[in-house]
Amino acid sequence: MRNDHIAIVLLLLLLRAGLGAPERAQRPASEERAREEAIAKFEAGQAAHEQGQLMEAIALYTAALEHWPDFPEAMYQRAAAYFALDRWEESRKDLARLLERERELLGEAATPDPALAAFFARAHTLLAEVLLHQRQLSEAEAHLERALELDPHLQRARLVRASLALARKAPAEALAELHRAAELGPPTAAFYILLGLAEEQKGDPEAALEAYARALALDPNALAAREARSRLLLARRDYARAIEDLEVLARARKTTAAEQRLAEAYALAGRTEDAIALFQKILAREPTHREAREHLIALLERVGRSAEALAHAQQLAETHPQDPKAQALLGELLLPNDPEKAARAFEQAARFDPENLHHRTNLGAALLKLRRFPEAIEVLTSVLARDPNNFPAHAGLGTAYFELKDYAQAAREFAWLIERKPEMAVAYYFLAISYDRLREYERALPMYERFLALADPTKHRTEIESVRFRLPALRRQIEEAKKHRRR
Repeated sequence: MRNDHIAIVLLLLLLRAGLGAPERAQRPASEERAREEAIAKFEAGQAAHEQGQLMEAIALYTAALEHWPDFPEAMYQRAAAYFALDRWEESRKDLARLLERERELLGEAATPDPALAAFFARAHTLLAEVLLHQRQLSEAEAHLERALELDPHLQRARLVRASLALARKAPAEALAELHRAAELGPPTAAFYILLGLAEEQKGDPEAALEAYARALALDPNALAAREARSRLLLARRDYARAIEDLEVLARARKTTAAEQRLAEAYALAGRTEDAIALFQKILAREPTHREAREHLIALLERVGRSAEALAHAQQLAETHPQDPKAQALLGELLLPNDPEKAARAFEQAARFDPENLHHRTNLGAALLKLRRFPEAIEVLTSVLARDPNNFPAHAGLGTAYFELKDYAQAAREFAWLIERKPEMAVAYYFLAISYDRLREYERALPMYERFLALADPTKHRTEIESVRFRLPALRRQIEEAKKHRRR
């Protein structure tokens, strides 16, 4: 943006540096008109830049440079506009081209013109910011050193050095730089944002929140402060206040990423319908946005809209036909009502990701629902060969053996489950029945009794009635067996 009409100052300085009246008199009128046109385009670019119309500003700065290819301030301001749009490489190219002229324009004097020195200090500082975003920290440090050599009072350079320290996880060093920056001028919103980040790295979230609040008091449009504060508030489960910041960010940035973060916060806060609506809005604009669709599927399932969730899962699987995660998600939603299709989806997932045993475990579950017990045993046994402690695989294997009336093998699996989860009532029930069918009545009785002690009266009502009906006869059989042994 304009800094006390720095552009006009620079033009005068450039004239003084060798482009003055004698040379001007020798220049053709067409070149004079080109430079005048460049200045007009540049000034229009500044106006657009100040209004936040960055693409228009870039176009105008580019037009200025077409008329005057070596127009330093146009190069700098276009680099700044690219930087604001996160177009790091384009910003870097403009700044590198500008800094190639530093020695030529500053001259060999021990004390260069202060205004020109300040201009190139700003250019070095902006390039350091670009390099910081590109994680080229050593190069960034070198440009900051040069910036402070040219202009020791440039507060922005100190702030960027604080950012560099934070990138290196050195909060104490960052705080020292911020202290130096405060000595150079009143603290800005950027100052307090960096202070908040430093306090976060120190492990003081309360001080960080206070710093972000001060940043926003100075500049309510300091989006970086809202972003950082919303992150801390979400971590503290202060969802209402986090959502206030995230809603501002979503309105200001109008990006999918900002909307997604807001939708996720709505979901965390229990505002499920708001979250669903926002994810649907994202998908209407970007139908291939995977994360939004996955979040939407989970939310639809949460509120019992299973048919809609399944439709989205099918669309996801069609979009990513060779993606194991998409196929597995489809299988999980199909499993309750269409185990045949679920089995095919799990087979696909296992084929594309053979190292993930979860897919084969789920395939085993689908085969159980299809009553294809020998196939289920084969699949689940292969899972246990690679993961002996896979609890769902043992549970499924026990069920398959039980249904095939292989009670000895079933009893082994249910006993394994009880050893790992002694509070699992249903495992005692099936272990008791397995022993009962094997005529191991004395082993069955304590399993039935333990089941009755653990069972939920509502959830296991049918099983409880069955056991209570069975126990008197079982006890008589045990007594008869004892009498028979005493004879």
